[in-house]
Amino acid sequence: MTSHFKAILIKPFSIDKYDWAQCDYIDDILNNECCSEINLPYDNDTMLGEIGKILEIDNFNNPLIQTHSLDVTPNYIYEIIYMKFKTEEEDIEKMSPNNFATLIDLQGEDIVNNAILLKLHLPEDQSKKKYVDLTKKDIVELMRGRLHTSVVVYDDDEFREEIIPGPIDKFAEIFFEDDNSRIKQDEIAFLKHNLNIWYLVDEYGEENVCGKLIDTKLKIFKCFIFTKITDDRRGNLTLEEVNKIIYLSNHLKDFQTPTKYLKDFEIDDMNLKRLENEEIIDENKIINKYIILNEIYNEYKK
Repeated sequence: MTSHFKAILIKPFSIDKYDWAQCDYIDDILNNECCSEINLPYDNDTMLGEIGKILEIDNFNNPLIQTHSLDVTPNYIYEIIYMKFKTEEEDIEKMSPNNFATLIDLQGEDIVNNAILLKLHLPEDQSKKKYVDLTKKDIVELMRGRLHTSVVVYDDDEFREEIIPGPIDKFAEIFFEDDNSRIKQDEIAFLKHNLNIWYLVDEYGEENVCGKLIDTKLKIFKCFIFTKITDDRRGNLTLEEVNKIIYLSNHLKDFQTPTKYLKDFEIDDMNLKRLENEEIIDENKIINKYIILNEIYNEYKK
């Protein structure tokens, strides 16, 4: 077993010269010499020391380390680590802006100086979490997944996954064809999943298509289900998730997340931490919506 894993270092540089309209936009940026794959040691103490050197924390008065997730998938958490400063302690105006890290982060804050991207393997069964190699190809796929999200459609009496680029309204126009005026829309909170179901009721449809997510007596001719991360940003939803959600909808008394999960639930709200004598990742159990869904599903399938 190797003693190191690959991460990505992003140094400050301007991305203004790159054309966002080009299909290879992210690839071109990642080919800049300021984006490089680096090796970090698995040993926690050694890793923290190496991260400190890469971020150059000794050059600043009292830097705080910001770490949170860029994306969460059924088996991986993609993280970013960078420094944050108090304006009264540092001359932030003289620091170099990290445009690409800011673009990837999507937190609304301007990142300065170096940033590090990591990939944490977190199996749904919580068997063993560990950092694994992160490559530039992973970042390309991550960014592409933000623009081309997976939804689950019900058509011709079956469910399937479909990749949707661009606005969901445009997809709906094509999917429902001439029946746009009859589209019904429901938004449902289900075990930390923010589900949106757009559907068409018709006498030729089928009852109980979506379990108890919507009225089981409605005859659904067509529908699609997607998830939202924020008000204006879709996430990716898989057919496996939808199958589990529909199954559970027929068994749960309500769709609220059990309180035993709420204390440990975390996706991207990690606290600011100093690098000195503190761990970047808490060794306690990490909970996300995939693990919650999987654990509750397995309870009811026993």
